[in-house]
Amino acid sequence: MAIRQGASLGGIAWKVFGQDVSTGGLPLLMIHGFGCGAADWGRLPQMLASRGKRQVLCFDHRGVGGSRCTPGPCSIQDLARDSQDVLEAAALGNRVHLLGISMGGMVSQHLALESPGLVASLTLGATTHGGRDARPPPPDFLELCGRWIESDFGDAAAQARVAQSFVQLCAPPGLRGRPGPSSRQVAQFAATPRTRCGLERQFGALARFNSTKYLANILAPTLVIHGGADAVIPPENGESLASKILARAF
Repeated sequence: MAIRQGASLGGIAWKVFGQDVSTGGLPLLMIHGFGCGAADWGRLPQMLASRGKRQVLCFDHRGVGGSRCTPGPCSIQDLARDSQDVLEAAALGNRVHLLGISMGGMVSQHLALESPGLVASLTLGATTHGGRDARPPPPDFLELCGRWIESDFGDAAAQARVAQSFVQLCAPPGLRGRPGPSSRQVAQFAATPRTRCGLERQFGALARFNSTKYLANILAPTLVIHGGADAVIPPENGESLASKILARAF
């Protein structure tokens, strides 16, 4: 499969999977969650590019993988700007299908609200609108994120331990601690370089996010997907999110 890669002017690393197929669909922009990069999607971008006969763009969040971390405070709006910058750098046009999970779902909501002409369709997975109507992640997840941010990013063994805790905590209860795919996921997740700057700023951005009052203004056809056993973003958040978006399926 054809793969193109590069970086935006702001230093955000991106990859495009698939060839420009004139008979295929619009490009798909995939936006991952907290602390994640393009590699953390696994083979999903390639699969979607092949089956959809379309180009699929994904990227490393700032301070993750090959992306620089910009000093100073960061907001979901800033992360949405990163997304638009990589779309421009990859020269994929000005209209895409948009898929975001977790923090990436927050970024996707912002894009759908602020740049409605960009978004042909919106898929939101395992995410939340934030604010008082949202159910927060469990305390053990927030504690783990705090320990991760304060960990030694130059210590590979320490990062591997954090990666294992993070993946296990995010996994469905029935898969926690089991060998096999989860072990491969931990190794893959640990292989993505991360920085304190990146995680600290991303965590601050998602903690301040609140789109509740604006969701009825989303015009793009929207699919909201949420696992019933989600251990990080309680599934009630998916129900609440879908109830506030008029052009949606859940």
